[in-house]
Amino acid sequence: IQLATQKLNVMLDDSDQNLKYLGLLALGKILKHHPKYVHPLKEKIIKCLDDKDESIRRRALDLVVGMVSRKNLPEIVKKLVEHVDISENTSFKEELLIKIVDICSQGNYQYISNFEWYITVLVELTKLENTQHGRALANQMLDVTIRVKTLRPFAVRQMCILIENIEKFSKSEKNGICEVIYAAGWIVGEFSEFISDKDKVLADLFSPESAAPAAPHPGHSGPNEHEAVRKYPGGSREDRGR
Repeated sequence: IQLATQKLNVMLDDSDQNLKYLGLLALGKILKHHPKYVHPLKEKIIKCLDDKDESIRRRALDLVVGMVSRKNLPEIVKKLVEHVDISENTSFKEELLIKIVDICSQGNYQYISNFEWYITVLVELTKLENTQHGRALANQMLDVTIRVKTLRPFAVRQMCILIENIEKFSKSEKNGICEVIYAAGWIVGEFSEFISDKDKVLADLFSPESAAPAAPHPGHSGPNEHEAVRKYPGGSREDRGR
């Protein structure tokens, strides 16, 4: 197995795209049963994510995802996020984003030891313009914030930053990422005791720039900014009487 892996390693450097693809394909089969022989090639496999050939990029991505462990998750996610930033292929950017979410959330978040790190990653991914996976990001933000009690103060601070920059979302041509603002509004409302400046957050939510995200979202059934306001202590006269 070790000798075979060494031969496949050479194939990854070959200028022949067919040989490179076959090398990645064979490494994928070895990874399933003998991962320790494939892991030393991690950097070279990640480099294949830059390849001009789409089939090679996708095969490399599958390999990288299969190599994830609790120890190397932050490193691999960092590399994938970097490729989200630099890739010129929109569909590949989208695939990278959803793969990041998948590998972090798999097995009930079994590989995540620092949920503040994960919230930071999710916030970073919201910078991808016109993404179609806004709901996936929003669902992850909601899920980990609700599940991990100790995460809530940090999550609320991050959501406040997102809301403060709400105009960046309202300028988006496609409103998929606006799901993130709905989630952020719900989180800051549900856990408003962790907000340092409630008046500022309310002003940001109802600023003119927030008009687009706050508008009814087709097919949206989740929380929104107006619900968040009703959750604030002092958000409305009726709620203060609850």
